[in-house]
Amino acid sequence: MYFRNIEADHKNPNPFNEEELDTYGDLSRKEWKQIYAEIDPTFSRNSNEFFRKYKRQRFNTGRSDKRRRKKWQNSLTEDAVSRNDWKYPANSWDLTGECPDNAAGETYESWNYAFGDVTIVNRTVLVDSDVNTGVVKVAEGGKLIFKDLGEGAESITFRALALKAEGGGEIWAGSRNCRYQGRLDITLYGDEDAMEQDMGVKYLHADEGGVIELHGKEKHHWTHLENHLFANSVAVEQLEWLQDRTNDGQGAWPDIDNRAGFRMVFHILSKEGDLKDTFSVPDGETDGLSDFLNQFDDEEIILFFTDFKYTLTDNFVSTLAEKGFPQAYFDTLFLSEHSKYPPEEKMMHPMTDTIGPVSLGGEKSGFDFQFEYAASWSLNGDNDALQVNSDAFETWLLDLESYTWARQIFNSLETHVTYSGSTSGQVQKITVSDDVSSWEVGDVIVVAATGKDPHHSERFTIQDCPNCLANEILLDRTANYTHWGRIDSETGIDQRAEVGLLSRNIRFFGELEDTGCQYARTREQLDSDSPNRGNNWCDYMNDMSGEDTDRHGAHMVGTKRFANFHVSHIEIFHAGQPRLARYPMHWHHAGYVGEMGGYQDPSSAISLSIHDCFSRFVTVHGTHEAIVQNNVGHLTHGHGYFLEDGFETYNHVIGNLGIGVMPGIILPTDRHFSICSDTNDMLEGYEQVPNVACDGLSVFWIAHPHNFFHDNAAVGGNAGYWVFTHTASDKYGYEALPIDPVSGRREWRNNKASAAQWGFVFQWHVQDEGVSEEFPQSQFSMLRAGPTYAAMNEEWDNGNFDPDSDDRAIADLRPNVWTSPSANWADQYFVGFKMHHIANKNTIAGAANHLEGWQVSDCFKGYELQATRNTIGSTRSIKDSTFVGFSKNTGHQRCQQLRDDTNNPKVSVDLVAPITCSDGGADSGLGPFFPKPNSFDNWSYQWYKPEGDVYRQAISNQDNKFPAIILESSLNPTFIENNRFFNFKSSSSSDNAIYAPREDDLWKRPQFMENYILKNNTYINVDRIFPATKSDGKENNFGVADIDGSPGYVLSALASTVSTDCNLVVINDELDSSNVKWCPFSTKIGQLLIETQENNEEGAGYEIYNSKSADLFSLEATQLNRANAEVTIEPFQTYSIQTVDGSPSSRVTLRVTNTGQGDWYRISWCAPTNSTLDLQAGRIFIGDDMSQYTLTRNENAVPVTLVASFNELNSASDGEIFVYDDHIER
Repeated sequence: MYFRNIEADHKNPNPFNEEELDTYGDLSRKEWKQIYAEIDPTFSRNSNEFFRKYKRQRFNTGRSDKRRRKKWQNSLTEDAVSRNDWKYPANSWDLTGECPDNAAGETYESWNYAFGDVTIVNRTVLVDSDVNTGVVKVAEGGKLIFKDLGEGAESITFRALALKAEGGGEIWAGSRNCRYQGRLDITLYGDEDAMEQDMGVKYLHADEGGVIELHGKEKHHWTHLENHLFANSVAVEQLEWLQDRTNDGQGAWPDIDNRAGFRMVFHILSKEGDLKDTFSVPDGETDGLSDFLNQFDDEEIILFFTDFKYTLTDNFVSTLAEKGFPQAYFDTLFLSEHSKYPPEEKMMHPMTDTIGPVSLGGEKSGFDFQFEYAASWSLNGDNDALQVNSDAFETWLLDLESYTWARQIFNSLETHVTYSGSTSGQVQKITVSDDVSSWEVGDVIVVAATGKDPHHSERFTIQDCPNCLANEILLDRTANYTHWGRIDSETGIDQRAEVGLLSRNIRFFGELEDTGCQYARTREQLDSDSPNRGNNWCDYMNDMSGEDTDRHGAHMVGTKRFANFHVSHIEIFHAGQPRLARYPMHWHHAGYVGEMGGYQDPSSAISLSIHDCFSRFVTVHGTHEAIVQNNVGHLTHGHGYFLEDGFETYNHVIGNLGIGVMPGIILPTDRHFSICSDTNDMLEGYEQVPNVACDGLSVFWIAHPHNFFHDNAAVGGNAGYWVFTHTASDKYGYEALPIDPVSGRREWRNNKASAAQWGFVFQWHVQDEGVSEEFPQSQFSMLRAGPTYAAMNEEWDNGNFDPDSDDRAIADLRPNVWTSPSANWADQYFVGFKMHHIANKNTIAGAANHLEGWQVSDCFKGYELQATRNTIGSTRSIKDSTFVGFSKNTGHQRCQQLRDDTNNPKVSVDLVAPITCSDGGADSGLGPFFPKPNSFDNWSYQWYKPEGDVYRQAISNQDNKFPAIILESSLNPTFIENNRFFNFKSSSSSDNAIYAPREDDLWKRPQFMENYILKNNTYINVDRIFPATKSDGKENNFGVADIDGSPGYVLSALASTVSTDCNLVVINDELDSSNVKWCPFSTKIGQLLIETQENNEEGAGYEIYNSKSADLFSLEATQLNRANAEVTIEPFQTYSIQTVDGSPSSRVTLRVTNTGQGDWYRISWCAPTNSTLDLQAGRIFIGDDMSQYTLTRNENAVPVTLVASFNELNSASDGEIFVYDDHIER
C-alpha cells in the first residue's frame, strides 16, 4: 500500500485526502517511513514534514487514537467486566449507568441533621439544599448523595469541618455515566484546633472500605492557541522613545551639526515588526546611509522621521529610492502645501501623525503595525504657531546665544515615538486547537506564558459571543502579555500557548480566615527531637507569594484499601496546607490501586482544575497504578505533580498541564535557596545545609522513572520535569522507564516545558538518610552527586508478591549482562519533547538514552549530553530533532517597568538608542529587580540585541553562550543524525550548534573521536558548528567521525596526525563559515593522555614524534601542571616521547583512550641518562566483544618487567613488560 505522490503538495498544510486519512490510521513513524520510501526513494527530509502533517490532519479531523485516548472511556474493558474475582469491584452504579441521586431500589432521605458532627450508617442521605455541619463520617452501608438540581438552578453549598467515607460508606456527586449538571460547593472550614486530628483536619478522605465519587459536568480540559494573542492587541512590541533637550546626551550647547534635534532617524524592523537596528544622519547629510540600508532585506520595514529639523537633499531622495521609496513619495509627503504642515511663511505647529497600518509578514502575517509620531515645542508655554518665517527662525537657531526666545523654543523640543497597531486596545477573540463549546460564559481560563517568565501567564473570563465558532472564545479584556499561537513556518517548532479551563460546576475548597498566615512548617519539624519544632515560616511564605494570607486549606486524600476513589471535572482551590501530607489531591500509601492491586476500576483524578493552592497540585505517595490525567494546575507552592517517596511505579501521568509553582516550605527541594540554610534541617553539630541542596522546585517532581509520562506540559519551575532516584532505593535503583504498551519500548512521549530554569532534567538523587557524619547534608535534600543506578545482579522472587504489603511487582526485569561498573543499561526513548525558553539546560544522565523528534528553542543550553563511563553494549542518540537558537518569539521589553522614578518617563531617552536592561534594572540603575522565574527572588531580565538578530528578552546576556547540544566525554557511541539547527548566530567561541567545553575533569573532557558520530544534519543560519578554541585561546583537541561519508569535521589540533580522503579543512576562529565542506575521516583515531603527578611549572616539557613528523607535538611544562594533556594519534604506529628543557616529573602516567577494538600503539619513552624511573603499568585493554568502543581499567597497577629486545616485546601476550633501548637519539 502507498499514498499517491504527495511531494507536489509540500506547501499545502492539509495535503491528504479523506480516503488516505481513513485507510492508513494512526501510523507509527516506522510505518510511515516504510510507506514514504516508496513515494520518495531518495528519502528526503520532507518525510518528517509530511508525517507531522498527516498526524495533525488526523488529529484535527477527530480520527486520531491519541485524541480519543484523552477522553475518559466510561465503559470498562470486556475482560474487566467479565471477571468476578476482583478484590475491589467497580461501583455497581458505574456498571449500570444509573444516576446516584435517582437509582432504582434506593430509598433516599433528605439531610435533616442538627449542626454538629454526623455519622451516616445504613441509610442514603440526599443533600438537596445548603448544609452547615461539623465532621461528617459515612460508614457501614451509609451513602451521602448530592442531589443534582440541574443546570441553571441555585447552587448547593455543603459546609463542614471534614468529610470521610470509610468501612462501606459512600459519598457521591454525579458519576462518570451520569455527570452532575448543577452547581455544588463543598467547602471545609476551621483552624487546626477546630476538631480532633484524624487525617489532619479539613479533609475529604476515602479511607479503608470507603467510596468517593465526584464527577462534574464534562468540559474540555486544556488546549492550545491557534493564533497569536498580543499584548494590548498590538502585534509588535510597543516600544517608546522620548527625545528632549534634557536627555540628548550632547551637553548644553553642542555644535549645531552634532545637536540632537537636527537629524533624520531610521528604525529598521524585521518583517514581523521586531526592531533590528537604528541609525541617524545629521541635517542635510547622507554619509553611511546607503551602506546601512543595504544590510537589510527587501521584506524588512524601514521607518524614517525627522528629529526636529532635516534638510532634504537629492542624494537622500535617491538613496531611499533604491530601497523602494519613489520620488513621488517625497513630493507628496514633504510639500509645504501638505495639510499637515503650515504655510511656508510660518514655523510649524507641534504635530502628531500616525503612519500605517503597515502589514506584517512572516510569523505575524495577517497582523499590522502603526507608527505614532509626535513633536512639540513652545515659547513660554505657548504652543501656537510662531509669527516668523522659517528662514528667520533657522537663522536664530544657528546663533541660539543671541536669541533667547529661540533658545526657549529649542530647549522645549520633545519628540515622542511609539510603535502601535490598528487594533490597539481592542478586545480579542481567540482561536484554539480544539472544540471548546463546552466552555461557558463566565468561565475563567488561564493562558500560559510563552516567553521566559511564567508570571506572564494570565487569566481571562469568557464573554458572550453568539458568532463564535466551536473553537473560538471572546475574552473580557486585552492581554497584558503576548502569547505565541502559531507553529513556526520555517522551523516547525511549536511554542503555542496552552489554554486551560479553571472553572467547574463542582467546587472543593477551604474556607480561609482573615487573620493571615497561621503556620508554615518543614518536614523536619515533625521529628520529636528536632531543634526546630516551634519555628513558623509564615514570613517566608508571605515573601514567596507576595501576600499575607491564610494557607490552612482543605485537602482530599485516599488511603490504603479504599473501595473506590475517582474524581473528575471538578474545581479545587484554596487547598493544601504548608505542612507534610496535606495536599489538594493525594493518594497516601494507598498501595496498588489498579489491576495489580485487585481493583477492577483503577483509581483516578481526571480533568481537575487545581489553582491557587498552598501545597502542590497532585501527590502520589506510596501508590502505584493511579491515573492522573488531563488536569490543569495553576499557581501553588512547592512541587506541582509530585511522586513522593521514590518507589511509586506504574502510575499514568498523562496529558496534564501545570503553570506556575512558587517555592514551598515542606522539603528542602521545595524551598527557595535563600531560606535553605536558615531552616536548619539537621541535627546540631553538623554542617549547614548548602543552598544547592534546595532550589529543586519542579512542576513535575518524578521520584522514580518507572511510571508512564506522556503529553504533559510544564510552564515555570526551577525545573519543568525533574526525574531522579532516592539514595535508599537500593532495591529498585536499577529500574528504567516502563515498557510502553503502545510502542513496545521504554518510552516517554510528547512532554513540553517552557519558562523554566531547567526544562527536563533526569539526574541526581534525594538523600533519604537522616543527618549524620556520613550524610551531613539535610535529609530529603538534593544531592548533586552520589549513587548511580545500581546494576541488576540478581533476579527478584515475584512468587510471594502481596499488593497489600510494601512489596513491589517487578514486571520487566532486565538481563544481567554485566557486574561492573554500575550503570543503567536499558535503552530509554524520549520522543517528541518540546523545550522552549529554558534559562539553563535540558539533560538526561545515562549511557543508553535516545532522543527522537525533539524541539528545542531559545534555551541557554539546548541539550547537554552528560559524561558517561563504560557501559557494555550501550549507545546514545539524538535524531530527527530541531534546535533553534533564536526564534521569532522575542518576548517583552520589561525595561519600561523597571523605572521607579515617577518623574522619569518609562521610555528610551534617545530616538536612536533603545533602552536596554542590565543587572539591577534599566541603564540608569533605576528600578526594582523583577522576580526570578518560579520564585520571588531578584533576577535580572534583559532586553538586548544578539549579533545578527532583533532586540529580544533574555534572563541574562545569552548572546555569550547559546549552544544547541553540549558534549561531554563519552566512551560509548553517540549518534547525532537527521537533526536541523537554525539561527545560531555567533559572537563568541561558545556560540555553536554543537559545543564541546574543555574542562579539567577527566570524564568531562572532549575526548570523543570515533564515539561521536554525525550524520545527515542540516545547519541553517548557523555561523559555527563547533568551537575551535577554549575561552583562553588554547585549542580543543577534538574530532568527530562521520560514518556515512558526508561532510565530517576536524580541528586544527588534529591536522598533522589525521589522514583524510580530501584536502583537510581546518576550522578555527578565522574560518567560521557553515558552508565549507569538511573532510570525513579515513583513518582510525586514538588519544594519548599524558598526566603528571605534581606541579610541573618549572619542570620539563615533552616532544612527541612518529615516523611522519620530526616534531609532532610540543607540550610546554605549564600544560602538564597536574593535569592531562591529550594528543591525537593514529593506531598501528610507534610514537616516542622525549623530555625537553628540564627534569621530567617524578611520575608520569600514559593512557590510550577512545580507540577501536584491536588497535595497538607502541609508545617509546625517552628518559635522560641520569634519571631514575619507577615503571609501573596501569594496564588498559579492550573489554568489549560487541564491536563497540569500551575500555576497562584495572584498579591496581603492577610492576613492569624488563625484557631484552623489541622482538620479545612484540611477541608478548600481555602489556606488563618493557624494553630499554639506549641507542635511540633525536
